Amino acid sequence: MAEMMQVLPTKAYSKVAYTLGNNTMRKNADKLNKIMVRTKTISALFKHFATTEFIYETKSVDEMISFCTPEEHKDFLLDIAEVDWKKYFQYFAWGLHYHILGEKVPHPTNDSDSMDLLASLKNKTYFHDMKWALSHGMEFKTRSKKEMKAFIMSSPNLRLLIKDLAQNRKNKTISEEKYTQQLLWKASQISRNLISSYSMPVIKLTAYITNILLRNMYEKIVVDEKALARLMQLELDSKGPIVLLPSHRSFVDFVLLSYIMFSYKMKVPHVGAYDEFLRMAFFPRLMRACGAFFMRKPVADKTEEEIYNVILTEYLQKLMLEDSWLQIFLEGSRSRYGKSLSPNSNLLSIVTDLYFDKKVRDVQLVPVTLNYDRVVEGDTFPLELLGEEKLKLKLTKLLISYKQLSKNFGKVYVRFADPVSLKEYSNKVSIPNQVALKPFESKDDRRQLVNGLGHDLIRVINDNLIIMPTSIVASIILMNRKGLIEETLIKKVEWLIPEILKRGGKVTTEFVLVTVKQAISHLDNLLEKKRDIFHPSYTAKHDFKNIILLSYYRNMLGHLFFNEALIACSLVAFGYELAWKDGVPVERLWESTSYLQKLIGKEWFTWKTLDQENFNNLLSSMLQRETLIQDGDKIKVAKKGEELIKFLCSLLWPFIESYWVTSVFLFALKGREHATPYEKFTSEVN
Repeated sequence: MAEMMQVLPTKAYSKVAYTLGNNTMRKNADKLNKIMVRTKTISALFKHFATTEFIYETKSVDEMISFCTPEEHKDFLLDIAEVDWKKYFQYFAWGLHYHILGEKVPHPTNDSDSMDLLASLKNKTYFHDMKWALSHGMEFKTRSKKEMKAFIMSSPNLRLLIKDLAQNRKNKTISEEKYTQQLLWKASQISRNLISSYSMPVIKLTAYITNILLRNMYEKIVVDEKALARLMQLELDSKGPIVLLPSHRSFVDFVLLSYIMFSYKMKVPHVGAYDEFLRMAFFPRLMRACGAFFMRKPVADKTEEEIYNVILTEYLQKLMLEDSWLQIFLEGSRSRYGKSLSPNSNLLSIVTDLYFDKKVRDVQLVPVTLNYDRVVEGDTFPLELLGEEKLKLKLTKLLISYKQLSKNFGKVYVRFADPVSLKEYSNKVSIPNQVALKPFESKDDRRQLVNGLGHDLIRVINDNLIIMPTSIVASIILMNRKGLIEETLIKKVEWLIPEILKRGGKVTTEFVLVTVKQAISHLDNLLEKKRDIFHPSYTAKHDFKNIILLSYYRNMLGHLFFNEALIACSLVAFGYELAWKDGVPVERLWESTSYLQKLIGKEWFTWKTLDQENFNNLLSSMLQRETLIQDGDKIKVAKKGEELIKFLCSLLWPFIESYWVTSVFLFALKGREHATPYEKFTSEVN
């Protein structure tokens, strides 16, 4: 009967379409007929399972269980209650895809050390959340805000600086005593704005609220429990102060690590935030009580800046000496480009000086990579990059945007790298001419070491990046601006994932179809979708803001392909005749690649810069993979490698074009009599 209810309307529609209808109706009739054929095929395939009752008896297994020793129980999973069914079906589904359907899907990693932090908290009541908050977190008491301020104001370094500034003041009309009082008042204001007021009761209350919010926002927060166990042991071994150095992509970063530490009953860190949060009502007090301290951006007043730097140094080093954990963002501010920013060497210097001044025996630096499917405030990044004023933080805006936090922002993967011992790092580092650095004796050597350390820590953060589905799909969409059907998109994602893995990248273990569906759901407002029963197609919306945000997600995988992309763009720049037909001499290609690297080489952080040796090694690798072919002493694009070359070029062309536009505009300024204000310059370039 059910089959007749489907067949009769289809046949009736087909009859009308071919008798009285137009071409559109006939096409729709053909599609409906195809659907009916597929429906019948699927029904026939599963008829046996849908009409047959299967009964499984476990009497023999139950008898075996009764005879097994405790050791045998561990070796043989005979009790079905002990089987990890989620993992079983994950591997079973992977086997069907890989062995039966012949699909090249990534193997589901047996990552038993990683855990979804939200899994045990789903569908819980508010009373359960309250009980959870009261029973978690590690009790830790710090100096009160008043005590810490008194310590800083009486510190010899600050007193000495203020005395020196007063004696060497430029305005001699003010007495030294009065000027000293002015400087002390200024120091008091800076200290008051900077210092946190760490309070465990407030932290527990905030953890309760945060738990509810994150559970509503994210499907999963996956953490590496083994890495957290290493951190716990590091604390017990007392190998020096611990400093967490997370990547910075979102405002969520400020609470995420604290939430994880609280959940695992570890010490909640003091978190470095910038003073833009101080403009909000009430919120700064809550943040301070949760361990936040408020730094500020550099100011023009050199005297005030010197005082601030001494106060910040005294405060952070005192926290570290008193066993507080620090969380500072090595990049300084949120990346609005999707790629890592240059490290903030000033903050890192404050941390490392504690060791180089021999106040502690070591410092443990822990790079942390936060990977988001979708960034909460991502929609604001294109506006800021296009020259619009940065959105000011206000409590009213936060309350208005509360409803936005109920959206699905996908998954978060948090990866902790192995701690970097500053003592071990400084012992093995040398400058390029193999002369050992002496950071304990030379300030210049110390500065050079800290600069290199910052870049190495950023590279470690990049090494732990997980290329999320949104990054993969955004890269494919931007490579095919005219759009592509879903079937083609899936095939291209299947092609790109192995390329990422070959270069040491990491991806989530979902199947390709799941990856594509998830990414499209998160990028929904950035894509134009053409509805079609059999071939839905996708293209990027032709608006600069949408393109920029898609580029944000694409840039997350740029570091894996950067050096290859330099070679690809340099080769293609010679034109079709040379790059595809005649070939380019290796020496000419090296010259072009070397120039391009000097121009845009600081856009991404890689472990290897392309010197002549690395260039030759990478070129050999691209030849072996048949991305390129060599004809005598000339290099050209291989037929097999065209897709990869196109992808590599799509990663760098936007940056190259941006440099070109800016350079052309700078040349145009040569004829102007008066200087152009910075704001006007950026708006004209945009």
